[in-house]
Amino acid sequence: MTPRLRFNPFRGRLILYTLLLFASWNFNLFRIPSGVIWYQTEPRTGYFGSDSYLVLNRLAYGERGGSNWSPLVVDCEKEQFYTSQFGLQGIVLSGLQSALGVAPGRFAIVAAAAFCFSTAFVFAAVFAVGGRRFGPLVGDVAAVLATPSPIMLQFAPSLYWATFLLAGPFALIWIFGDRVSGSARGWRWLQVAFGTVVFAKCLCGYEYVTTVVGGGVAALWYHQHIAGVPIVRRWRAAVALIAGGLVGFGLAVACHLAQLEFAVGIDAVETVRGRAEARTVGDWRMEFRREFPADRFPFLSERFAYPANCFVDYFRQASVASPAGWSRKFTRRLPLWGLVLGALASAIAIRRQRPASGLLGSGFLALAAGASWQLIAINHMCTQSNLNLIVYHLGFVPLALLAIGCAVSAACRRDGIRKAVSAALAIGAIVAADYSLRTADRRSPETSDADRAIEEFIQSQSLGGSTLGPSPVQCRVSGIGDESSLHPSLLVEFGWVPKTAPEGLSEPVVFLEGWAIDFSEAGEYRTPRIVVAVNGRVVPAWVARYGRPDLDRVAGRSAPGSAFLIAISKRLLPDGTKPSVFAISAHDPRHFTPASNP
Repeated sequence: MTPRLRFNPFRGRLILYTLLLFASWNFNLFRIPSGVIWYQTEPRTGYFGSDSYLVLNRLAYGERGGSNWSPLVVDCEKEQFYTSQFGLQGIVLSGLQSALGVAPGRFAIVAAAAFCFSTAFVFAAVFAVGGRRFGPLVGDVAAVLATPSPIMLQFAPSLYWATFLLAGPFALIWIFGDRVSGSARGWRWLQVAFGTVVFAKCLCGYEYVTTVVGGGVAALWYHQHIAGVPIVRRWRAAVALIAGGLVGFGLAVACHLAQLEFAVGIDAVETVRGRAEARTVGDWRMEFRREFPADRFPFLSERFAYPANCFVDYFRQASVASPAGWSRKFTRRLPLWGLVLGALASAIAIRRQRPASGLLGSGFLALAAGASWQLIAINHMCTQSNLNLIVYHLGFVPLALLAIGCAVSAACRRDGIRKAVSAALAIGAIVAADYSLRTADRRSPETSDADRAIEEFIQSQSLGGSTLGPSPVQCRVSGIGDESSLHPSLLVEFGWVPKTAPEGLSEPVVFLEGWAIDFSEAGEYRTPRIVVAVNGRVVPAWVARYGRPDLDRVAGRSAPGSAFLIAISKRLLPDGTKPSVFAISAHDPRHFTPASNP
């Protein structure tokens, strides 16, 4: 008799969650404003993720016959190494690329997708296990809420950050911690596995190591709370787990020192000490400074007031954002502080329900673990505002989303209602993806009319025609340059690749930086649309948007996305032709303004 195939609900949800998160984080299927400081909302392919230029350069360096054990590379031509990390991701990927004999450019695209899929699988496993413990609807809610995450769109595909290793220690303890709670041998093996994952993560980078280790402690606390373990034993187990993480960290440092001494030939101890000092107790103004309201923390000296402002500012950054096609406003965001309050309210509401009651204490420890890196590596916090929000996604955000899912499940009361809500979430995700893709490249009649009006205006100007009437929109281009005018990390963030990367990936491009503000008083502020024209025709252009406090003051209100960075392929600019930039009012597309030049 042929055996019947049986559907496993847990495995089915694990697969669906993975595909959902992968589709959003790798392809931006739902058109989420990607990034934290700057935004781009169109679906994408071939994205390498934050700071991946270091790994791309390492692939190019290996292709040219460089040392197999060299760290990541800042500049191939000058053989300038990134000595702050061991660079395991670059070593492994370069060796794999050479073994397969694939062109570095094509290999890098596949590798970034594989990194993103691995990250999606790790988070999907956390949510699927949560659904098995608390009910399927809980995992469904958490997975759907995790999908529109701007920071994960930036981090999940990253060849540098290897986010699946960042989240790995927390996920390991969360998934397997309850299975070894009653076995001394199983507990020892889990400690070894935890230390090994921390070791691999530190070989790829030391950033956020306190949060990575602390996330494991937060997950462990949950299992101990459910098992009713006394407080003293919980802290003993936490210390033992931290010790395993410290061993992994120490081994990574030892490997790094050996690499710098023997593969690079520099003073290893002084190099590592210098970088550690720069990120912790060195000059906190070493890279750049952000602007904050002057009345914040007036009772503190500048040395402490500025880091305090930086710390508070993280809770104003977006943990979840709405798809771009759902609102005429530039973006709607749920800041981290909103998620903290929502998770706290949900955890309090379910505090008497086992096993969900353990999420309150575990979530608090995960939140503290996220803050630990910002307090210990205080300079890193002050200078890496576009990166450090990830610390709250390495434990706290998954637990917070599960707590919200538990509250939703408890509110439904009946299994039939829960199944209906789960079905509605699945249908809603499909509809949202379809709508986002349909509206990605579709221009409204008003938008098309505005583009045609701009083309007619340019042609009229070339014939000595009349000028435009008054417009509530002001626009200015403050700078122009090619790819050499931006740091390589920003090039990759914006979807372009530095010249030193593998051949076949880079394309000559012109960048224009500037701002556009709509001063009309018609209700809520809407970000002007930016259009680029060349030789009298509107041409495709990549536009990233970001906010600036000084422009908010000029506008007299919050003006999100008022600053912009435009990328135009040089293929569209024959014979050195200069592009024309126009800002179109989102309130009334009939109003558009040509940008003034520097």
